[in-house]
Amino acid sequence: MKSPIKYVILVLCLLWQVQSKSQTGHFYSSGRLSSSLITCICQDRYGFIWVGTEYGLNKFDGYRFTTYFHSRNDSTTINDNEISTLFVDRDGRLWVGCSRGLVSYDYEHDNFRRYTFPDGLTPRVNSLTDDSRHRLLIGTAGYGLYSISSPNRHIDYESQFNRRQSDHFYSRIHIDRQGNLWRSDHLTTFTKFTVKNGQPTTFRDYLSTCGQPMRYIEYGQQLLIVCMYGILSYDYHTGEMKDAKLDLSQIDRNISMEDATIDKNAQRLLLLVNQILDERKIDKQQMKLSCQETDLTAFCYGIYKLYEYNALQEHIHYTFIHPENNIKVWIDRTQFDKVVSNLLSNAFKYTKDEVTLRLSLTSKSAVIEVIDNGNGFENDKTDRFFERFYQGKNSKDIHVDGTGIGLNLCRALTEMLGGKITAQNRKDGTVTTGAVLTVSLPLGKDHLKTEEIEDTPAQHAAPSPHATKKQANRNLHILVVDDDIEIGNYIKSELGSWYKFSYAPNGREALKLLLTQPFDLVVSDVIMPEMDGITLLRSIKSNTNISDIPVILLTSKSEVQYRLEGLKRGADAFLAKPFVMEELHVTIDKLVDNVRRLRGKFSGAQEQEDKVEEVKVKGNNDVLMEKIMKCVNENLSNPDFDMEMMTHEVGISRAQLHRKMKEMTGISTSEFVRNLRLEQAARLIREKKINITQVAYSVGFNNQAHFSTVFKKHFGMTPTEYAGGS
Repeated sequence: MKSPIKYVILVLCLLWQVQSKSQTGHFYSSGRLSSSLITCICQDRYGFIWVGTEYGLNKFDGYRFTTYFHSRNDSTTINDNEISTLFVDRDGRLWVGCSRGLVSYDYEHDNFRRYTFPDGLTPRVNSLTDDSRHRLLIGTAGYGLYSISSPNRHIDYESQFNRRQSDHFYSRIHIDRQGNLWRSDHLTTFTKFTVKNGQPTTFRDYLSTCGQPMRYIEYGQQLLIVCMYGILSYDYHTGEMKDAKLDLSQIDRNISMEDATIDKNAQRLLLLVNQILDERKIDKQQMKLSCQETDLTAFCYGIYKLYEYNALQEHIHYTFIHPENNIKVWIDRTQFDKVVSNLLSNAFKYTKDEVTLRLSLTSKSAVIEVIDNGNGFENDKTDRFFERFYQGKNSKDIHVDGTGIGLNLCRALTEMLGGKITAQNRKDGTVTTGAVLTVSLPLGKDHLKTEEIEDTPAQHAAPSPHATKKQANRNLHILVVDDDIEIGNYIKSELGSWYKFSYAPNGREALKLLLTQPFDLVVSDVIMPEMDGITLLRSIKSNTNISDIPVILLTSKSEVQYRLEGLKRGADAFLAKPFVMEELHVTIDKLVDNVRRLRGKFSGAQEQEDKVEEVKVKGNNDVLMEKIMKCVNENLSNPDFDMEMMTHEVGISRAQLHRKMKEMTGISTSEFVRNLRLEQAARLIREKKINITQVAYSVGFNNQAHFSTVFKKHFGMTPTEYAGGS
């Protein structure tokens, strides 16, 4: 029997995994919004919808988005690209709170005015509101409450509201009907300031009894057990699951999740184990690179954001400086993420109160600098800094422990990518102490080996016989729907030489593409934001225009309820994550072949259709359908047309009509009539001869709101959006 120490180590490591996975990753799409992570929304007095995101501000006029970004060379732009709050005051003025200050929008010139905080501070503005004296109140993160009495005046510090250290963090603020100020901080305190004549007279704190926010770990206890079983059952040599005898009763489910020491040591242990494994791979020359062209600015920005909360908690001035133009480099994203993360982690460990991540570009290389204002290096001795297990004297003097592995791994990975990493003391003339760690990466991909460049369809110079055979399917258009863009990229990279792929981040965007472009198959995740996979499946199978498109759902084996729901809704296939790519390949081929066979595309009949003399024979169903269509056409614009009128004119009972319609069309009579009306409405909208209200009346809808609702359900967008798209 193996030692239980193995299980203890796994528990400690997986505690960190469960907690870290609860954080939201960064994802940037090429859609209309500047970023898919929306932080705030408001509507101004002109009816424009303003959307603040993690990367840019957006204005929506009902048809299109206008995007605003920060520019260091233009003082009429927003202070920073991360928008934290939006507010329209009583005079209709739009205020924008950024992660580095406050601006107001100038409608006349379509630009922004920046405001200066006292002492030259640039705090994060979390919340905005106005009081009865028409002052704008500004709640900041860690710097207290400020106010501004008019757009032409400077910002004032509200010292009466910031007497205590705990009053410096304003997460949300609100003025009630009596003029009192309510404030919440970022943890557990809710404070009411009783205000008279604009000044607080008393205050009262309301404390939460729920303690620290440890819910992510608590929710992950069951997941932790499953992950442990999976890791112990996985055979890394064969890639298959093996039997694992794990007595779950021996695991104490009542482990104290609030023990900060265990959590901290678990994180350190997991990081150390991963670094040792990477070092071992490099020593054995088993580390394989998979490089692809990458926007270095966006890549580093994503890593930069992960440390922003730590900087805020430790009161560290944390900045990201980069050129306006994108920097393109060829890197293995997974491995280079470790390099940048290690350098930032090291800077946070040794700095006093400042860390800067700076990107620059030379004629031959891209340069990344991580700068701090710590103690620097003793006597400028940096030649041994990247040696394995080396620890400088300064780390001992300031009681900072290290292993001497992380920076050695940074050098090894950087050199594998053809780059160079150096360390030196800071000499910028403004700070006397500090360190600068610099990574230089060559531009282009000539320095990489062929096998180190990620394979793409364009690089297949000599396809195999199997690939040549499948090349005929290159005209198949497949839509991959998943909120994780890496899944889409993975499928495209593996099967891109056989099929043409498009990507959608959620069901709502996918439905728009399906209604405007031809697709042969859909591969969709089940759990997604905005519209999940089951709802997307329901929308596809209930729409006669796209109901014949096969749908493959990707889900985990434990999600039985989604499998049952998917089968009820008409899913054509299920694949469990993680799926085998060959299984997906075969499933796609079989489903598409079946659909094409049913359509007659492989029978050759359609090519000869115009040469065959047609035999005119009308079946009973054809006669009935002619009567039904004649009745519908005569009453298409009649809002009072119902099933009673149809049964009377067609000449059969309501029950029999319902049964025959389900047999012939697969849907109910009312759905059939509604779909016909909506198809006619779509045609009228595309012709643009009459407005949408007239279209609704023309197809028998006397309620505009009801028409918009059923139209959106059928086509996935409102009539107005459909008109703009057409």
